[in-house]
Amino acid sequence: MEYAWKNLSDAIFDHALSRPNAPALTEGGVTVTYSQFAALVSKASVFVHDLGVQPGEVVAVVMPNSIDHIVLTFALMRISAVPLDLPTQRPAGAFVDPVLHFRIGRVFLADGVPEYKGIICHQIGAEWRQTIAPLAGDRRVARDQDEMHFLSLTSGSTGVPKGIATTQRQWLARTRSAIKLFADVLTHDRPPNLLMAGGMGFSAFFFFLANQIAIGGPTVLLPETRDMAQFTQLLASWDDSVCLMTPPLLRVLLQQPKTEGPIFPRMRALFAGAAPLFPDEKLQIADRLCANFYEVYGSAATGFISTLAPADMRSHTGTVGRLASDVWLEASDGAGAVLPAGRAGHLRARGAGISGGLFQAPSGPTGDEGFRDGWYYPGDVGSIDDAGFITLKGRAGDMVRRNNVDIFMPEIEEVLQLHDSVVEAAAVGIPSTANGPDDRLVVFAVTADALAPADAAAWCRARIPANKFPDRVYFVRGLPKTANGKIDKLQLRRLAIAGPGAPPA
Repeated sequence: MEYAWKNLSDAIFDHALSRPNAPALTEGGVTVTYSQFAALVSKASVFVHDLGVQPGEVVAVVMPNSIDHIVLTFALMRISAVPLDLPTQRPAGAFVDPVLHFRIGRVFLADGVPEYKGIICHQIGAEWRQTIAPLAGDRRVARDQDEMHFLSLTSGSTGVPKGIATTQRQWLARTRSAIKLFADVLTHDRPPNLLMAGGMGFSAFFFFLANQIAIGGPTVLLPETRDMAQFTQLLASWDDSVCLMTPPLLRVLLQQPKTEGPIFPRMRALFAGAAPLFPDEKLQIADRLCANFYEVYGSAATGFISTLAPADMRSHTGTVGRLASDVWLEASDGAGAVLPAGRAGHLRARGAGISGGLFQAPSGPTGDEGFRDGWYYPGDVGSIDDAGFITLKGRAGDMVRRNNVDIFMPEIEEVLQLHDSVVEAAAVGIPSTANGPDDRLVVFAVTADALAPADAAAWCRARIPANKFPDRVYFVRGLPKTANGKIDKLQLRRLAIAGPGAPPA
């Protein structure tokens, strides 16, 4: 379907005319219709304009999932400012704060979020909607789609987060591609309930929200909770819903007591994204959580590259699914030459929805991930077969070379996670202490019950070749996560280098 919209906010106003009383956003016991949603965005556009926010100005939004957060983000788009949605928990220690790193000059903060020194801060409190209620008009700025941007961050799980600049034209192209890819799920005539279990600072959650708004569907903003039983019950209470979850959250849900059937039988679809799952995990999710389970592969710079659909789940479990029709993907060698089908190499993508580049791109090399010669390299090593199914080996930056043998972290992590006692595992490479040519391989594992080191070693030795065997395994109570819920490999490398006693208790 082609849209006449110039930016994503136009979809809200379109639906306000065609389906004014349809629910748009639900938070707790409050629901706003598309008509009310459009009115709020109009008033908020006047509010931010009157504060002096300029077209093209980058503005950080640091707020939890809420109706006000979404209204403010789309109001900034409306006036052609550049929103950057960030999590409310600020990075600490050696982490990089994106607001400071990207030299953002203005930020909107929720109540209780500390202000930034030297930056214009606007507090958005509980009375904000009452504040904007008297405002009238609409400050929509008519600019070309290629002049209006949205910023999102890579997860930063293996280094400093990178800012991805995506135009409104590219976002709308991604939305069209996603609706085509999930034609049986994202339907205009009968949209599902989108259950948002994560914040918009994670590009995948914003992408699902954008798709939902494009089809005029209802979005339910789930409250933050550490009580998995309560969270499970809340998810299960919604009929005809879709939900995106990260692998760490899905692994926790798989630790719930087994039920006779799937835990979420009323879900239209359950999606997994942000990091690959292992084949055994995918089958467990389909059997125990939701039969209509999709794994999606993509990034902040690409949108969806592929999906492993329920129909292919058992025949192609080891892949991340079939390539989307609107994305061109290649595997290339170190010199940039295209590799034949089935050969693993550095993946690179291009297409109408691929972002144009990095925001405030650093000078010089940017590592394995970045934009080069019209392609985006996500930093993954993998292969594409003749049918378009993609198999990932791992992150190029995570690879360890030992005795001229390349070791990718997922092949080690999967062995640990196949053990019944292991909930989650992560492997990292660190420099050799003896200044030798080979890196050391260190594994961190979270166990559900006591697992003797000798038993873990025996399990690994039976399944991992000697030239790939870990140098050290730490048993920990939890793995550090980024604000997006991904395992923080950078922090784990620091812990591994620090040595015994360093991992969190």
